[in-house]
Amino acid sequence: MSINAERIHETSLALLADPGVRIEHDGIYEKLLKAGAKAGTDVQVVRFPRELVMECVERAPSEVHFADRRGEGYAIGGDSLSRVWSVPGMNILRHGEHRPFTSADMADVARLLDGLENVDAVFGLSLDDVPPGARDVVGLRIIAQNTTKHVRVLCFTPEGADALCEMKKVADGAWFSVGFTAHGPLRWTNLALEIFARTAGHGIPTT
Repeated sequence: MSINAERIHETSLALLADPGVRIEHDGIYEKLLKAGAKAGTDVQVVRFPRELVMECVERAPSEVHFADRRGEGYAIGGDSLSRVWSVPGMNILRHGEHRPFTSADMADVARLLDGLENVDAVFGLSLDDVPPGARDVVGLRIIAQNTTKHVRVLCFTPEGADALCEMKKVADGAWFSVGFTAHGPLRWTNLALEIFARTAGHGIPTT
């Protein structure tokens, strides 16, 4: 490990141990404490001892496979090559107009990315013409209709996560993944954690 990588690693371990991470989900908070984490100095704050973190790192697989609907896919981790995914977004500048993304834009973007050889996955967008409670499900459907590449769903609701678990059965393998990024440093929101809790055990990677 390089000197800079070692410093980042050690600093990360120190921050996880003190001050810790705010876990805004009672069920997951309790599970973490039962697994060996420690209560922090504030409400819902969890401290992760170095030993617990390293034990979890040792148990984690060295590679994770991301499937697509072409029956191919690829592994990330170990000595594998870097992969390029598109990014989420809320607004687009198109034909001289700056406006929110729509379902039609998502279809166009997915088709464009499907034709770009060096793009390995298509990320969902916030679709202004779809109610928030259905954006994750509709987004996945639109992307899947326009590309066979791996899909990273832009998640919005726990109920949408339940529907995603059913959609996972459409094809073999981890053909789409989920995640959540709208939270501050050293904090996991209740919404993000509830989405993770509902998709856990269904073979859907979290990225």
